[in-house]
Amino acid sequence: MIKAGMSPGLNALKRLIDTANKCLGEAEARAINDIAKEVAAAWTDDLECAFDRPTKTTLNSVKLWPAKLSQERQGHRVEATVFIRDKAPRGTSPAEYLQSQAKGGPRASKPFELQLLMEERRLPSGGFLHPAKSAPRDKHGNVPKRELTKALKSIRDHERTKSGSPSVQYVIAAPSGKRLGIWKRDNKKRTITPFFIFKTGQQDVKQRLALKDTAVKVLGDKAQKYLIFQIEKALKGGKK
Repeated sequence: MIKAGMSPGLNALKRLIDTANKCLGEAEARAINDIAKEVAAAWTDDLECAFDRPTKTTLNSVKLWPAKLSQERQGHRVEATVFIRDKAPRGTSPAEYLQSQAKGGPRASKPFELQLLMEERRLPSGGFLHPAKSAPRDKHGNVPKRELTKALKSIRDHERTKSGSPSVQYVIAAPSGKRLGIWKRDNKKRTITPFFIFKTGQQDVKQRLALKDTAVKVLGDKAQKYLIFQIEKALKGGKK
């Protein structure tokens, strides 16, 4: 009869190998997270450079799911994920409104346009709304949402009642042969100024972002450096 087993010396060697494998696995996960943080920071820089006065929502849209060694124990690849947030408490998510900026081409319709152009059929199809020069702007260069909400409510109230007009109204019109659009009418001053002008065709957006290229560059420049650093740190018994 032959009995197979491990001598105390081999058991010690196996424990050493297991410990080394664990340390190397942890070093890999830490290196991946270091690289992912670099990618996330580079993406945020790209967003800041691509837009004039970007909003906090845009600048804070880059998110990171870190790599964990438990992924390997569960049969998954050890990996981190850098992504643009695809959910928003209100309005359009950053992933949706930044998509055309990353790809270029036709601009997606904004919620304000969809309500007037598609859902309520108040304006012709096959066009878009462009803010007039006289439209109010916030510090980011956008028409404030409160003004859009006010305009929508005023348009709906005017369509329903056409009487008891308030001092200021927003109406869809082409006054005195001027361009069709949303106009702000001051009934006391008897003035009317453009708010949004309707334009036919589609509005093309120039590609401003190359996030994939940025990620590839960061990986090429930093991956080896971080992996070597974390492996050396693990072999020396360093902690996180």
